Amino acid sequence: MSRNDNNDPTMTKAHAIKGRIKDAMRKWRAAKQYSQAEAAGILGISRRTYEKYEGDPGRGIPYHVLAQFCLVAEVDTDWLLLGKKRRKTAPPAMPVLVKAAQKIKIIA
Repeated sequence: MSRNDNNDPTMTKAHAIKGRIKDAMRKWRAAKQYSQAEAAGILGISRRTYEKYEGDPGRGIPYHVLAQFCLVAEVDTDWLLLGKKRRKTAPPAMPVLVKAAQKIKIIA
């Protein structure tokens, strides 16, 4: 089976996750009335890179960018990556999330 086969369940799941991420990024940007350049600046990436992340269905997004997006957009990572409903527990304190995002960025 080729990697581009639409019947491959692994590829279908990966495509669904990428679609959910890209849709969330578009909706967040529209809700905040940000241009792509403004959204890119908030996420610490170039406008062109943001444009590719939001538009190219085959392009992956690095974890440190996803972590930053989840922080600023207040998006639950379980929902974003797994499609699971949001948990009812309180989110961790913001300083903890910022430190985690910084560690991820250093590693990436």
